[in-house]
Amino acid sequence: MKSHLPVAECLVDGSLYALGSSFPIDGRISWLPSDLERGYEPINCYLVKDPESAILIDTGVAAQRRSILSQLTQLLTPSIPFRLLLTRPTEFDSFGNLGEVLRATGADTLYIGSSGQSSPLDVVDYADPVAGSDGLRVVRLAGLANDRFTPLPESNRLEVILPMLRLLGTVWAYDSATHTLFTSDCFGHVSSRGVDSRISANGNQQSTDDEESVRRHMYAKFGWLAGANCEPIRASIRAIFDQRDVEIVAPTHGCILMGRDLVQRHLELVERVLS
Repeated sequence: MKSHLPVAECLVDGSLYALGSSFPIDGRISWLPSDLERGYEPINCYLVKDPESAILIDTGVAAQRRSILSQLTQLLTPSIPFRLLLTRPTEFDSFGNLGEVLRATGADTLYIGSSGQSSPLDVVDYADPVAGSDGLRVVRLAGLANDRFTPLPESNRLEVILPMLRLLGTVWAYDSATHTLFTSDCFGHVSSRGVDSRISANGNQQSTDDEESVRRHMYAKFGWLAGANCEPIRASIRAIFDQRDVEIVAPTHGCILMGRDLVQRHLELVERVLS
């Protein structure tokens, strides 16, 4: 499967970048509706950067390896600490390039959700004395609660939260500097019409974004929703958005939603699906 978009995209100048690439939708992407066979699916990771530190949120899938490493090394400043946050340490679009990123960068800290599962380091060969990964510190984000933001250790701008709509170990993150909510595998229901864009902005919707389209995407990813009491999940997602000013929704896969009006529209679509 060939990927596209080998260039990092600046979302907020000097502060937030989308890395990764897009893939043609041809029936082989497991989290999409099985009969969806047109357009492109962006798979994203994000670099949050300031003069004091840089944090990469997720690492993409193996098919993106060369693109992501190239994008990342061009953006990193060697003199500042570099850390990683995995929003879903049990799934490959979150940790698929973890070992290679550690080898290439010598990151000093890895943040992962705490749910009793094994570490993603158990399934990657990351030890590389040249990159300095031997000193990697793994921080499990214990004590998180639904609907309550908790500051990410050693960050002056990122917070993490447990969404009720999740798999084990999943966390979302919020960046106060750019008003961005990183929603992992949720809100990834907008595919791209073209190979050269992963952003959906006000007046520039990338694909059908009606309630039925959102429902099909959500049920393909979270099949258990069909038999669930969804009202607590809907209320939980609404509470997260009510607590913070969200201008950008940044999922691990699917188009990035930019602009308050568009974010609000897609929040309402998700709420209707869960009602």
